[in-house]
Amino acid sequence: MNDSLRIGKKSFAIAVAAVTILWSIGFSAFIAPLTAHAAVAGDLIKGTTLTTVYYYASNGQRYIFPNEKTYFTWYSGFTGVQTLSDSALADIPLGGNVVYRPGARWIKVQSLPQTYAVTPNGTIRWVETESVATGIYGSNWNTFIDDVPDTFWTHYTEGPSLMSAAAYNGLLVNDNGTHYVVQNNTKRLVTSAGWTANRFQDRFLVNMPSLLTGLTAGSDVTGYEAGLSDPAQLGVGVTGGLSVSLSTDTPAGATLPDGATGVEMFRFNTTANSGSATITSMTFDLVGVNVPADIADNGVYLYEGTTRLTDGKSVVASNRQVTFAGLSLALTQGQTKSYNLRVNVTGGCACAGDTIGFALSSATSVQSSATVSGSFPVRGNLFSVGTAAAGEVTITTNGTITDPFLGTNGALIGQFQLAVEGEDGRLNQVTFEVDDAADHTNYKLMQGSSLLASGEYIGRKLVKFVLPNTYLIADGNSRIFKIMADVGGEAGDSITVHLDNDLDLAVVGSDFGFNLTVDRDIDGTYDGTSCDGAGGDDECSFSEIRGGKLTFAFNGPQTGDIKIGGDDISILDFSVTAQQATTLKDLQIDIAADNLLADDPVDDPGPDVEGENDDGEANFESFRIVNKATGATLMGPEEIATGASDAAQSLDFSDDVLLSAGQTLDLALFVDVSSTGDAADDEEITATLDMSEVEADDTNGDALAAADIVPSTDLAGNVFTLTDASLDVTVTTPPGDSEWVKGANGVDFVAWAFAAGESSEITVTDVTLTAHGDDDDDGFDDGVEDDDAFPSDHISSCSLYDGLTLTLVDGSESFSAGEAGEATFSGFSWTVPAGETKKLLARCNLANVAPGNGDDDEFYVEIDAVGDVTAVDDTGDAVGVTAGTFAGNDEDIIQTVTDAGTIEISLDGGNPTAGIVLGSSTGVSVMKLKGTATAEPFRVKKVTLENDGDDAAAANVKVSYKKQDGTTGTKTGFLSAGEVVFDNLDWYVSNTSTSSLTVSVDTNVVSGTGGGAASGDTIDLDFLSTADADFEAIGLSSNSTLDGAGANGDVGGDLAANVMTLRKTKPTLSLASGSPSGAGIPGLAEVYRFNVAADTRGDVTIHDFTFKLTSTDTGAALWNDCDDASFPVAAAWALYDSANTSTELGEDGDWDFADGNDDGDDCDPGVDLVWAKLTLDAGADNSVEVGAGETKTYILKVDTTGASTANDHSVRFDIETEANLNANLVAGADSVEWGDGEAVDIDGTDLKNLPVIGGTIIY
Repeated sequence: MNDSLRIGKKSFAIAVAAVTILWSIGFSAFIAPLTAHAAVAGDLIKGTTLTTVYYYASNGQRYIFPNEKTYFTWYSGFTGVQTLSDSALADIPLGGNVVYRPGARWIKVQSLPQTYAVTPNGTIRWVETESVATGIYGSNWNTFIDDVPDTFWTHYTEGPSLMSAAAYNGLLVNDNGTHYVVQNNTKRLVTSAGWTANRFQDRFLVNMPSLLTGLTAGSDVTGYEAGLSDPAQLGVGVTGGLSVSLSTDTPAGATLPDGATGVEMFRFNTTANSGSATITSMTFDLVGVNVPADIADNGVYLYEGTTRLTDGKSVVASNRQVTFAGLSLALTQGQTKSYNLRVNVTGGCACAGDTIGFALSSATSVQSSATVSGSFPVRGNLFSVGTAAAGEVTITTNGTITDPFLGTNGALIGQFQLAVEGEDGRLNQVTFEVDDAADHTNYKLMQGSSLLASGEYIGRKLVKFVLPNTYLIADGNSRIFKIMADVGGEAGDSITVHLDNDLDLAVVGSDFGFNLTVDRDIDGTYDGTSCDGAGGDDECSFSEIRGGKLTFAFNGPQTGDIKIGGDDISILDFSVTAQQATTLKDLQIDIAADNLLADDPVDDPGPDVEGENDDGEANFESFRIVNKATGATLMGPEEIATGASDAAQSLDFSDDVLLSAGQTLDLALFVDVSSTGDAADDEEITATLDMSEVEADDTNGDALAAADIVPSTDLAGNVFTLTDASLDVTVTTPPGDSEWVKGANGVDFVAWAFAAGESSEITVTDVTLTAHGDDDDDGFDDGVEDDDAFPSDHISSCSLYDGLTLTLVDGSESFSAGEAGEATFSGFSWTVPAGETKKLLARCNLANVAPGNGDDDEFYVEIDAVGDVTAVDDTGDAVGVTAGTFAGNDEDIIQTVTDAGTIEISLDGGNPTAGIVLGSSTGVSVMKLKGTATAEPFRVKKVTLENDGDDAAAANVKVSYKKQDGTTGTKTGFLSAGEVVFDNLDWYVSNTSTSSLTVSVDTNVVSGTGGGAASGDTIDLDFLSTADADFEAIGLSSNSTLDGAGANGDVGGDLAANVMTLRKTKPTLSLASGSPSGAGIPGLAEVYRFNVAADTRGDVTIHDFTFKLTSTDTGAALWNDCDDASFPVAAAWALYDSANTSTELGEDGDWDFADGNDDGDDCDPGVDLVWAKLTLDAGADNSVEVGAGETKTYILKVDTTGASTANDHSVRFDIETEANLNANLVAGADSVEWGDGEAVDIDGTDLKNLPVIGGTIIY
């Protein structure tokens, strides 16, 4: 049966917030333009801003389609949607939500398993079984179900279940092409015109004519009928000033736990039909079999939605009524409001079996300014009281609230704990009284760092939190919650938070589905009865608003040089942070300058010697405070007084700067340095923020106290020294010395570091390079013509590149003829930021000219002199290269040019190790080669591989490699007479990095009947390069060809890959979970547990296991000696399949034992036992078999009696590698001896996962 029809129901109550759904579809693209007109009943309408669609009903109200699925049960498209102005739309009152059309798709809610059919007025009927569902819609019934969000579920009312396959109101039935609609137990034929007029849809038809059996025929549907097609489903409206009716979603009756609180029992609607109306009083009658004492004192509350409107009222015993007087519930004309009654059941009332309900008995039960009408009595469903008690939630104060600063965003104002007992609880809603809630905003309810809900101020100091997702607190557990807010009000105001009423905390119990009993004032401590912050007994959260602090922090810049004539220079960086909204009013900054190096400009500013002023002309100008993030000037500019002392002056900045609560501004004091005054190198300047002169106001316009401005000490800036711009040029690496082939392009010859001084950025515009060459390996000797190679003959051109970004700076240029050729680059613009270093790279192209005199040629390129660089500072003034640090590359970096490059082929570090490969496998890596080139890149064209194994093992051989364009190249070949040749390859091997070629094979099927390979066949490939025909590579710069051997070079000789052995299947051994380790007790017990897994290609048979024992025998005990009479005997050892621990594998005679000496397989006296071999296929015994793709677990049990617990004797059991076993046991035992169905007696040599190390057991 489909889970959607799981039998069984559980009553539940859920409170949801009003939700407006904005559809994601942009349906306006499908609407034909309409002429604007006033909406009339039956129109589909929408506003101009949002895409939400409404139905304009005959009662003058608009009904919202909550989502597209609901809409498309009534309409098949958006044609005809009328767009109104937002104001016109707002003038039409909301009537409610549209529900699914009767007879349309079935619905369910994700949180419940039941599936329901929809009938008129949102009444839903549970489809109880799968047979019922199949009888109505057929075998594909489960494709006819929509999920309805939890928030919409409350719009539906549950009616009687469908316990058998029967027609229900609204169902559309197809009977051999004739369509019927079921209505009030009749079948009504729908004509073609009636089908179109009422917008029926073929997709909702069911093809079950048998459902019509027994129904009487009603009148035909020949045209539009509101009772069938009105989305509002209004039926017959009521008249009068104020109508009262039962809400269609009034809660269903249920069994309540003893002491349940906040139970919503009655939901009703009030509508102002003609004119506005104000409700002033409501009187409710207690109905059902009960006594008034069943209801807790002050235990009845009136709500609108999830908002509590009143304090609790008691049921008067004499008349069984509860009255809410003094109301002022206003409704505008046409407006409908829904109210609900919530009730606390008396805890321990001994009222099990009583039924409780409430009703508005007559029109006089509602006192209003308008005439009241309705179908009275308007009565809710009855709830019965059960014997089980509801759980309890206790709310207590938690922690101490730190006084927040005025204007703080997200401040903690409340903290409390909820403890749940009796049943799990889900926090659904909570309302707190906050004094004074109206002063603060942006309330949030948090648990840890998780936001549970945003708060809504609903008046009367109340802040309501409705959780969109309930929060679970398990039975017996507690959780701490926090209330955050943006703090307003006034400094000195107190903030108190507490739970004003038990009903304001809704924690729904998981056992019964109703609110838990609330304790806030017995064991709870959050009812606000004591709340003044004076002591430790507050039953609330208490804090007091503090006046905000204004915090300044020094941020640099570090001491350095500043440029004479420079603009926008920062000499003091600082930040200011406001804890509340603050207006910064006034700052004073002290400026000190000095040109006497022996003096300090602050402590000893010295006399008037061209410091700040010179002859009445300021050397420093336009002081201003700038927002570093935006570059905007916030305060200033201010100027120093040219007629005053030039040693030290104070500048007053009085522009207002606004800071929001929590905001930090990063500020800088900018200054311009005059280039026309007498300011000179080594003059110094510094700035200090005088904290005693800072002035600021809070958000209310009150001045901040000095104690609230921190720090109290001044912020002293660093000292800056005036200097002219500078540029250092030195040779740098990379590149370093290297070797290249003639004709190579993009050769990195040399690079220089260009370092700009701190005072100014430098822009380089011209560079001249000089090149030198040598062709006989006797050094560079300009002037000896026959000893040198002319650079212009061998270097075609050079270009300059930025060494970091590798973008072109200038070029290309060629060198002039002669022994010291020059190439001049001019007219470019390459900038080095102040205080930074950039790299300039010379990249050249070599001519395809062979080296002279039989030797390789050598060249170097340099900046010969400081005058070969032209540069300017940020004001356009010329800047020369610093001579004292200049290093232009006087034979420091040399490039060698050769006739042709070389290539070497070797085994890559990732070359596969020897092992087992399985038959019928594809892409098995068997070899990996590495190519290394010098002087030039190569394209390898030919590779020859030889197989010293069995050709039948490989169906084909493949190679893969990187091509020059970075893509992967592949070739496939076939072994023939033990060889495969790959020709016309394009394997690219760079001379700047290595490149690999991977060899893989597709293996043949392993079959003993022929037509494939045999188990044990090998693949043993060698790379051949000893003959010219074995290998070929082309140098991409020299176009020279290198082959395997001979005059054209040796690529490294033949290379042998590791041997791969072909098998049909293989075992994988591993330590099993639960294998013993740690403390043990001597005696017969499990000592080792391991797995054997067979590959999916075939079964594995195991013939032998050899176990290694590592043990200790300190003291006099000889329990583990190889010649001991009780330990190394078959009776003390047993191996079991974990699936059958009652049957031992093998027999006593199948065990053999040996010591650790390598002199044989015997047990020498006094030597510890090391090896124990179990032969499973001896005599009448059979080998164990592990099925293809299966895993078996084996258990080794050994009797360790005699091991000493006093001396902490220990044992460990392993299955060793074949190599270690053979090195220590001459007898030729195998770690594992196995078969693959084609071969037997295969040892463990190629099993990759050995050894399998057991755990150490200590006695």
